[in-house]
Amino acid sequence: MKAIYESYKKTDRNDARILAKKLKDGELPESYLPPVETDAIRSLIRYRRSLAEENNRIKNQVHSILARHGISIEATDIFGKRFLKRIQESGDKMQPEDGYILADLVQRFHDVSSRAENLEKQLALAGKDIPEVKRLMTVPGIGFYSAMAIYSEIGEISRFPDAPHLSAYCGLVPRVDQSGDTTYYGHITKSGPSLLRFFLVNSVHTTVKISATFKTSYRKLKKRIGKNRAIIAMARKLSIVIYNMLARNQDFVELGALQDLYDRKVGKMESMTKNVQGLDKESVKRLIGGGVIKLQSNKLLS
Repeated sequence: MKAIYESYKKTDRNDARILAKKLKDGELPESYLPPVETDAIRSLIRYRRSLAEENNRIKNQVHSILARHGISIEATDIFGKRFLKRIQESGDKMQPEDGYILADLVQRFHDVSSRAENLEKQLALAGKDIPEVKRLMTVPGIGFYSAMAIYSEIGEISRFPDAPHLSAYCGLVPRVDQSGDTTYYGHITKSGPSLLRFFLVNSVHTTVKISATFKTSYRKLKKRIGKNRAIIAMARKLSIVIYNMLARNQDFVELGALQDLYDRKVGKMESMTKNVQGLDKESVKRLIGGGVIKLQSNKLLS
């Protein structure tokens, strides 16, 4: 707090007195705690993101082994179902040790991908009845997974007084250094949840290709400030649009022209929830008992 930080008398007694007075006057700032349901979605999203990062590390290791042996597989994505078998077959052209490592990496890729797919089904089950998630999905470029991430990281939209405050929370506003009549604008602050900023920037790459409004603004900015800075500017604009959508309970302004795209996204989300059981302590215990998950202790479930 500024009052404590700038105090010349830095003692526990004096700091406690300042805090007590702030509390009495109702000036003590509070930290936001999301509802239990929202916090649970955050945990699933962040774990799903860690699985994606793990798969990326596995892919890099596979590419490294193939390159070391001069093996090239012509494909846009060699980790598609059609080409994974060719990766495994490449192990026959290597030393047994490298062949073993390659086979193990492919198996790990399968396992992590399977876990990620099951996790996405749980997220779809949790999000299919949340109005804010479906509203975010009306934006082209935001699928159910991104919508769940953005919704959970923002929390209750009412805690932001206006759109600029949400943009600042996302860390998408530039640093400002003012001295006299001169104002300097630096790089974005990158404050707030990095995951929220990641999904906004990632989503806007698609939004600027599909949405007529975003496409026009992006092309103008791209000519003036370059591609990378224009994308960040459009991500900031997307955060403003999202604030207005959630605060006013309105869908994306161009939904009429993109209704088919929205219907496909919702249809995909709902199809993923078929025959999927929601998570609870009993279902997790059955999962562990069936050998899908192996833990040395189940004390965490008690």
